[in-house]
Amino acid sequence: DEVRARQRIAARYDAALGDAVATPSVLPGTTSTYAQYTVVLPGAASREAVRAALAAEGVPTQVYYPKPLHRQTAYRAFPAPGSLAVSETLSGRVLSLPMHAYLSQDDQDRVTSALRRALA
Repeated sequence: DEVRARQRIAARYDAALGDAVATPSVLPGTTSTYAQYTVVLPGAASREAVRAALAAEGVPTQVYYPKPLHRQTAYRAFPAPGSLAVSETLSGRVLSLPMHAYLSQDDQDRVTSALRRALA
């Protein structure tokens, strides 16, 4: 039930934000439990400015992986720094929005509206 609820919430986020940010994608025939709902901000947006604007409206956000995996200590030799340009870029542009099975539609609407204002 909780996974289905998270999937409904993710679908609402997708519909509300798909034209403003890059939303998560799930391959056909697979299922996501949406432990997080992470979006990619447009290139012109400052993640810290967006986070600050959302925080000012009482919307919590999280950056779960501020450093790409290949730059973490355990992987420092694999591959050479700078060789994973997409990972480097995305690590500075991703942002996770509130996500849990009990997120109300009103709260979700508040999150999406606040994010749109922050991006304007």
